[in-house]
Amino acid sequence: MNLKNIYLYICFNIKHKQRHKTQILYKYKKLRKLLLESLKYILISFNIYYNKLKNNFNALNNFIFISTCSNLEVFSIG
Repeated sequence: MNLKNIYLYICFNIKHKQRHKTQILYKYKKLRKLLLESLKYILISFNIYYNKLKNNFNALNNFIFISTCSNLEVFSIG
């Protein structure tokens, strides 16, 4: 092999490795984006579920409070 062939061989390998690194980086960025999107949807779903749960809990507390007040009125009257 002469110097020109060695140079071309080295350049080809470097370009090939850079292309390979670029593909890995692109796949990593794509995977990262997908993970962030799915995490966002999980958090939104959890937030909706939490708000529903909180509303149900508030409604239950209000019902217990009203029931307790009603019972107190019944006891105070009786």
